[in-house]
Amino acid sequence: SRMKALKALGKNLSDAEIKSLYVLLNRKTGEDALGPDELNGLKDGVCNLLELQTRKPAGYAQRLMAMYLDKRHDPVWRDYCIQHLNAFYRYVAIEEERDAIRSVFWDAAEDKDGTIAGTAMIALCRHADEPGFDKKAIAEKALVLSEDEKVNNAVRVTALQVCADLGNKDCLPLARRLAESDANVQLRMSAIAAIGTLGEQSDRILLEKYSTSSDVRLRTAAQSALKRLGKN
Repeated sequence: SRMKALKALGKNLSDAEIKSLYVLLNRKTGEDALGPDELNGLKDGVCNLLELQTRKPAGYAQRLMAMYLDKRHDPVWRDYCIQHLNAFYRYVAIEEERDAIRSVFWDAAEDKDGTIAGTAMIALCRHADEPGFDKKAIAEKALVLSEDEKVNNAVRVTALQVCADLGNKDCLPLARRLAESDANVQLRMSAIAAIGTLGEQSDRILLEKYSTSSDVRLRTAAQSALKRLGKN
């Protein structure tokens, strides 16, 4: 019912309505009748609505940063905050605030809570060619995360793809090892995809091996990688 009410709101909220939504966003697990998953979903919907406003709400980015930095919040919600900062960054006009957001992205790239570091790498990669972002440093951080066996596999999957997107061929030795290992399937798929983007013709043998795999996920990843490899 609350989600339905949220969807009924328009794109021209009053200052009082925005203030009330900010209060909701800052609720932590246990401070609302909803369970963590439902509360996070509702708050995600609130963020989507705020970002659609004709007049972008004042103080929105600062609140997202504050909630991410407050570890009393659920890790999943802190991850959502980075996602929404990524989406909202283009609307931020004040350079000092942009500096702060970039700093938060880099802080989040060091965060070991769940998938936060991977979400931060997506944000950094998305803006890598923009002023204030160091593309080389982002590519190097992606490589470090992809090699770190202590981080969440989903983070390593994302980090490998960021390496591929940013052209960091230093990830190839790792990608080749992972592709032929018994590692997590999603991680192997990401490794295969990175080889397809960055690899050499000598990698064709490895990719052809997996292009007939009994595992449809590996087979599809390898067939797609082979098509890209042919364009290198």
